[in-house]
Amino acid sequence: ATQIIALENGDIDLLMSPPISSCLMLDTRKGVKWVYGPSAGRVTMHLSTNKGTPGHDDLNFRRAVQSAVNKQDIIIGAMEGYATQIDIDMCPTYSGHPEGYKVVGYDVKKAKEYLAASKYKGEEFQILVQSGTIYEMVAQIVQAQLMEIGINCTVNAVDSATFTDLWYAGKFGAMIRNTNSSLLDADGFLNFYMATDYAPTNNNQHPRTKEIYDIGLEARKAQGEARKELYRKAVDIVTDEAYAVPIFASTNTLAYNSNLQGVEVHPLGTLHLLKLSWK
Repeated sequence: ATQIIALENGDIDLLMSPPISSCLMLDTRKGVKWVYGPSAGRVTMHLSTNKGTPGHDDLNFRRAVQSAVNKQDIIIGAMEGYATQIDIDMCPTYSGHPEGYKVVGYDVKKAKEYLAASKYKGEEFQILVQSGTIYEMVAQIVQAQLMEIGINCTVNAVDSATFTDLWYAGKFGAMIRNTNSSLLDADGFLNFYMATDYAPTNNNQHPRTKEIYDIGLEARKAQGEARKELYRKAVDIVTDEAYAVPIFASTNTLAYNSNLQGVEVHPLGTLHLLKLSWK
């Protein structure tokens, strides 16, 4: 709010990544504008299969979570509708993005059936998220949706350093974060399925992580449609096993003095200063 006021007062001329809710307020203000565009980041909930978590050795529980998430409600509630729903952990703009992959839709009835068939006995299911971010709101909406089907869901919102420590240690039931791909490529999907010595996944291995990783390595060597087909196989494993619930491709925003020209949104959130000029 302070930054938006500074923009309106002319103390600053451009504001990077203001919240959508703040941008919408600028629609009725004179002298300022805002633009938005697709981001290279995607917001996904990753489920743990580590021992001691409800998702360990219980596909029915994970599928219950997968089917209970209403992504459109999350996009409206957290992003004012300014985001694109995704069903695999890739942005639609990524090169190598596959086609014909499996999709699990929102289905409360099916979610309850999966939960009834699971081993779940009311244990706490904790969602890890960074506090003070839009993703904390995402987690709160997911929490309400999971509680609706009978899951004892809590949100563990922590600072950035603690978030990383708990993530790398594998101490969560689920984790929600925004992951960028600087290459704008499907290969970024492998970040959560590394079968090598890689800190984020060393303590977050799934039973089929190695299989997914090996397919990803093959995709790095392939070209064209063959590459897309390999990624399709990889993301279908993730969907079948309910290792993750992709939610939306994020949105980048810029708010600026209306006399400023050449303002363009880049997927990586960068700004081309040489294109800027004054009227």
